[in-house]
Amino acid sequence: MIQNLLTALEQKASGKILLLLLMVLIPFNFLVFPLMQAELSSRSLSPEVQMLDVQIGYTPRQAQEKIAHLGETGRQWYRVITWTADLIYPVLYSSFFALLLAYLLKSQTTGNRYLSLVPLIPFVMAVMDYGENISITVALGISNPPLSVLQIAAAFSALKWAGAVVVLFFTIGLLGYALFNGFQRLRGDQP
Repeated sequence: MIQNLLTALEQKASGKILLLLLMVLIPFNFLVFPLMQAELSSRSLSPEVQMLDVQIGYTPRQAQEKIAHLGETGRQWYRVITWTADLIYPVLYSSFFALLLAYLLKSQTTGNRYLSLVPLIPFVMAVMDYGENISITVALGISNPPLSVLQIAAAFSALKWAGAVVVLFFTIGLLGYALFNGFQRLRGDQP
């Protein structure tokens, strides 16, 4: 099954598909989520409240405080965000980065089987994102959410962001490798 997924990613990885996904991701990042965050701020008890899942790390106590500052209307709106835009977003970003990594790995001729698994990391990130969203949804449904639920949300968040760092590391590394090879070919050092 994993090999079939990797093969499909390699076959589908193209500049056109990456550009199309990027054109969908940009409005999410610069239009949809900012508008939803603004609406969350206006519906909450405190206008400074931000969505937990966009923060790089939080403790269960910090999450508990932020949820308390949402108020009932803010909690309802946060659930709307979580199960609309934030339901679609992990599918989009994981597909984009998995295809980008598969596209960049096409130029690799090392045959390293472990390196060929790298395009799966964005999907692991998406699973962690959904775990965080489910945990936050459970916490939003309880007037005084227990720290145990928020510990689970914080753990999923930390794993999601750790995956993002790994994806960024590989993306930059593979881009650098591709550029280096491109310069070598231009200089005539490689066939």
